[in-house]
Amino acid sequence: MKLSENRKYERAAITLSRDVKITELSSGRKMKGRMTSVSIGGIGITTEVFLPLGMKTAVSFKIREGSNFNGLIAKVINVKSFSEGFAAGLEFIGLAPEDSRRLKTVVDDVSVMRGLKNFEFLTHEEAIVLRGICKEMYFKKHEIIYTEGRENNYFYAVAKGKVSITKKSNIEIKKVEVLELIRERELFGEMALFKGKSAATAIAYTDCVLFRLSIEDFNNLYKTDYDLATKLLVELIRSLSRRIKSMNQEIVDTVYPGSVQALVLKTVKI
Repeated sequence: MKLSENRKYERAAITLSRDVKITELSSGRKMKGRMTSVSIGGIGITTEVFLPLGMKTAVSFKIREGSNFNGLIAKVINVKSFSEGFAAGLEFIGLAPEDSRRLKTVVDDVSVMRGLKNFEFLTHEEAIVLRGICKEMYFKKHEIIYTEGRENNYFYAVAKGKVSITKKSNIEIKKVEVLELIRERELFGEMALFKGKSAATAIAYTDCVLFRLSIEDFNNLYKTDYDLATKLLVELIRSLSRRIKSMNQEIVDTVYPGSVQALVLKTVKI
């Protein structure tokens, strides 16, 4: 990574609330704190105990399942008091390449999820949750993602590349009418919300990186994070509504059943 890129990620902090275990290196004294932000450059915390400038610590925290960070060395670089304790900024010292890579991945995940079209509403916490249930998928150019006439239990977001939506299930793209070209940051496959068979085929127009979310995981999200699931549902319906309104009505009638059109356009006003 170039120095300029490294500095960019050091400044790109994300806002998260997590428990943090703090150990003063010189004395071995153990303390507890609460994370307020994190980047590959350091961590912001609140604590009931005053941390003097320059104090070197070992900090441990968990961002998400599989992302535990233990004993990262950090130095206190700023501190201020507030009504309930102290807020401190700690700068990582000699961060191991693997820890740096994992922290960068977290920052990237938040940036990518919030960068999806009309997904700016996601908080950093929600972006972490959503990324955790989305599977990253890779498709080669001309590879079929889902096929007309078959059930599709997933919807997708394009991280890189382009996807063509066609009416015929034929891998020879030149012989297939392309109904729509889905570009980076856009969603597709929203019809999976209504179950049933796919009315069109999705094919990788270029080599693609996609985020895939299953209907099962989406339904489970309602049990664990109702507000986030509701926000996501509204945006999926809005995306489908925009697609229906932008298409020729004759094409719409062949791809989307009338009942779906009526429900979508009635539910969301663009």
